[in-house]
Amino acid sequence: MKKSIFLSLFIICITCVVMAQENASSDMIKLSPLSKKSVSVQVGQKLYFEAKVHGSVGMSAQFSISNEKTIRLVSEDLEFKNPQQADMPGGDSAVRTYIFEAIQPGTSQIKIEQVFRGKVEDSYTFKIKVNE
Repeated sequence: MKKSIFLSLFIICITCVVMAQENASSDMIKLSPLSKKSVSVQVGQKLYFEAKVHGSVGMSAQFSISNEKTIRLVSEDLEFKNPQQADMPGGDSAVRTYIFEAIQPGTSQIKIEQVFRGKVEDSYTFKIKVNE
């Protein structure tokens, strides 16, 4: 009897943890070349874009926001593919993550450019509508 009650409680706890993780990650919208180019979000909601970068070979990324009254950059993260080799020649391959937040109702565009040795190789524009 005690084992079945413990097992039931354990399963409920695991289910709650998984659901909480899913809800936390579903609050942010991933912007991707393969995703929709037009997105509708609520004030306070966050969006992110992940770009491959490799500074030592000339791969970088840049962004622009057409209306900074509606969307703003809240953080920028760099995660190295091999952190132990990041300071070695050629070891700086990474993913740069831009996190944006909707701050006011309106419309804006986020433009992400993948740059190789100073030349824009790819460009992605996302139209963002911010609702209250």
